[in-house]
Formats: sequence, structure tokens, C-alpha cells
Amino acid sequence: MKNITLSFLLLLVSCNNKEQLEMLHNETTDSYRIKPQAEPKPQETASKEVMILDTVGLKKFWAGFQKDIFSANKQGVANRLDYPVRAIHPVIFKYSYSCDTIAYIKDEEKYADVDIYKSDMSRCFDFIFDDVLKNIISRISYEDLLQKGHRNKEVNAISYHIFPKDYMKVPCPNDHNMQFYLHEENGKWSISIGGL
Repeated sequence: MKNITLSFLLLLVSCNNKEQLEMLHNETTDSYRIKPQAEPKPQETASKEVMILDTVGLKKFWAGFQKDIFSANKQGVANRLDYPVRAIHPVIFKYSYSCDTIAYIKDEEKYADVDIYKSDMSRCFDFIFDDVLKNIISRISYEDLLQKGHRNKEVNAISYHIFPKDYMKVPCPNDHNMQFYLHEENGKWSISIGGL
């Protein structure tokens, strides 16, 4: 502020006549005056189309997935998944119901950067879909997917979180889960596996 005042005084002294002084005063006060801001333009809201969920396709897909899981149809399950499946997700899920910290630490080191691909499904099937997860999948109805899942209205998709504590008693409190992201693309449903 001192620099501005000093500059203004120097300009005053250097001005020879009243007109220059008046013009300078007007310019200076205008530059510090709060100018009204223009009214904000209303943003154009792009109307996002709400996708109608293919409930018939989803129901058929989920029933087929459950059937493939329980008949241990590894190829059928492999055809229904998206890849890669991060191996750490089944590790975290197992910890969420076993609460075995030592096993979790060992498995975390071993599987942290491992990806499972379709070609690995025959040997990794039981690693991903252990008996606890198979039991929980058997208890998730199509109606549960619709009522408890999170719907993505821009695409044909539902995200369903599986918390073991909702299906069984677990010895430690935690919120780790397995997430199934069921989505349809070009008439074909599939599942991406994730979790926290």
C-alpha cells in the first residue's frame, strides 16, 4: 500500500496542470474500484441419457454365473469375467473373514503385483472362488443385485459389494470386501472383480 501511495504522490508532483491531475485521479480510483461482475452464464446442462437396465439379460447372466460357480465349470466362469483379475483382491477378501494377519501379510507380499488372466483360470479358480465366496454367491439373489447393488445409470451396470460380515460372523471388525462390477457391453454381460 505504501508503494501505491508513494507512486501516486510522485505522479501528482510530476503533473503540470489540473487536467492531467484530474485524469490521473479518475484512472487511479477506477482501477481500484470494485467492478460489478458479469452475471454468470447459465451452464448448458448436457442431458445424460439414463440407460434402461437390461434386467432380463442380467437375471439370465447371474443365474448362469451361479450355476458355473457351483458346478466348478472353470471355463464357463472364465468366459464371464473381465481380465486381469488382481490377485490381491481375493487375498484381502480372505483376510476380511479369517482375520489372520500373518497369512495376510505373507500373501500380500506374494500376490501384490500378480494379475490373473483367462488362461490362468483353471489353476486359480479355487484361489479366487474359495468355499466362503462360493457360499456367499449362492445366497445373493438377482433381486439382491437390483436392491442392494449400486446402479450406474449411464451404462448397463451394477456394482455389488460383498462384505463377509453381512453373511457370517467374523472374528475382527473390518470393512474389507469383494466387489463385483456386472456390466453389459455389446449385448454381453461380464463381471470385473475388485475390492478393498
